[in-house]
Amino acid sequence: MYKYKWFYPCILLLVLFACSQKENTTLETIKINPDEFVNVPEKGTDWIETVKFLPIISDGEHFIPDDAQLKFRDDYILAGNMDKILIFNSEGEFINEISKKGKGPEEYLFIGDYDLIPASQEIVIIGSKKLHFYTINGDFIEAVNIPFMRMSVAAISKDRFACMLGRERSSWAFDQPLNYQLVILNRKGEIIDKRFEFPFSSVNFPSHNEIQQSADHESLLFHMYFDYHVYSIDQAGKIDIKYTLDYGDLASDTAFLQKPELETMPNIFPHVNGRLGVSNSVSESSNTLCLSIGSDKKQKMTYQMINRNSRNQFTLIMGEDAVLSEFHGWPIYPTRGATGDFLYQPMQAIDVVEIMETLSNDQKNKLAKFPGFKKLSSVKEDDELVFFFYKVKDF
Repeated sequence: MYKYKWFYPCILLLVLFACSQKENTTLETIKINPDEFVNVPEKGTDWIETVKFLPIISDGEHFIPDDAQLKFRDDYILAGNMDKILIFNSEGEFINEISKKGKGPEEYLFIGDYDLIPASQEIVIIGSKKLHFYTINGDFIEAVNIPFMRMSVAAISKDRFACMLGRERSSWAFDQPLNYQLVILNRKGEIIDKRFEFPFSSVNFPSHNEIQQSADHESLLFHMYFDYHVYSIDQAGKIDIKYTLDYGDLASDTAFLQKPELETMPNIFPHVNGRLGVSNSVSESSNTLCLSIGSDKKQKMTYQMINRNSRNQFTLIMGEDAVLSEFHGWPIYPTRGATGDFLYQPMQAIDVVEIMETLSNDQKNKLAKFPGFKKLSSVKEDDELVFFFYKVKDF
């Protein structure tokens, strides 16, 4: 009996280890059923749990450019173009402007893309074969050389950065790294990982695929055109598949759809009015995965809402001839991204003013209880943006 005393504990440890290994390697697969993809909310409110409004408040001297790219990063809102970056706090109040365009040692030639590094409260700017670092107050920290001209950039941590490249920019290649869709850089500008070598697909890509924060802000997410996977990047720069989108009989033998498949592919979502009905970007709130679905008819956009717990799904159709959903008269526009519990969309002040003029008193009274709505009465046509947030109910 004595010689077997370690037998059962060892078996138990092996079982526990096997279970833990299985749990860590299990891939989340989301079944996409186009036949059931017809529940389009029309002027309904029952799928939205709550909303809030955030007007961006200018100090009267600094204004968001019309061509600004907007980003939510933790407690900050950033708005930048090729020349400058404006920084606002979570209340929409102006904090600072980074405007250091020039040829000096502490300046940048142009802003290709930018991001906030939450861990160090720094701004990283990519452009002209360099990464530039500034404090959130606009003080120069350092600049490091990188082996390519310009890509999009997302801060993984204070010393890891993900850079995406659109395929049409491959003519800018100066060396091997630009043969890849994604590269991971360290703080010194050195490439520590590279993925998705060209030509891994024979279809074109957008100028860059935006990398979004995950719902818990612990990792980054991205999803590329004609790819069946949604990827995550952790704070160490490790790239994993977080979700696999299962299109059933429409699935390819590989992760990426190839040109012959696209040419013969049926219309996956009939209401999209085009053959290219495959998701191309992703946003993740605490309970909702939102996939953006484009088509060869540019006026049509569909947003695939998937509950992360139940996997139930419904669609929102945007664009010409589409019926927008409304929340007490407030139109639900396409989703721009997600932060925490909310999906969000920035709106021009002039559009907000026009919407306010169309709302009845009853609709205004219903909306008045939601955070930020009362501030909208003071918004003028030449003011800055207004962010509209909405939380999707569990369904």
